[in-house]
Amino acid sequence: MAQTPTLLVVEPDKVPEGGLEPFFHAAGEIGVEPERLERRIRRAYRLIYLFTGERLIWVSAVKLPSPSYRMRVFGHAGAAERVAAFPLEFGWLYVLPSERGNGHADRLVAAGRQAAPGWGLFATVRADAAPLKRIFERHGYVKLGGDYGSALGEHRLSLLAAPPFKAPRG
Repeated sequence: MAQTPTLLVVEPDKVPEGGLEPFFHAAGEIGVEPERLERRIRRAYRLIYLFTGERLIWVSAVKLPSPSYRMRVFGHAGAAERVAAFPLEFGWLYVLPSERGNGHADRLVAAGRQAAPGWGLFATVRADAAPLKRIFERHGYVKLGGDYGSALGEHRLSLLAAPPFKAPRG
């Protein structure tokens, strides 16, 4: 019988020992440059982990990107006039290859939205990643502007954004 995955959403300064290592691995796998990565991880708004039992299978984060990065992304997409509404970025989405196709992305994207109620979020997704775009769309993200060339490779990126929402009172 398969175990139900467990989410852990934490502030970067409350990460357990060794808890940043998965982000370094994920960043390398998705082509993020390692320079200054630890500082960026520690500046994140929230780090999100998904476990089955004690096995880590997926990581992602709600990041606090610099204003210049946000302007560059929104400018490349032709949506610079919308940048102020989206101060946080959902990113560093990575799953172990053996766990792909099991529906975990939906849980992480939802966790990212729930971790930042009242904030607009944006994400950059490969333009050719239709299944991943559909997951973001199910969670209120819409495409802003047009696709643009990635600085990290030959592929093109789409800018997706989700407006703030109010968290349910619990």
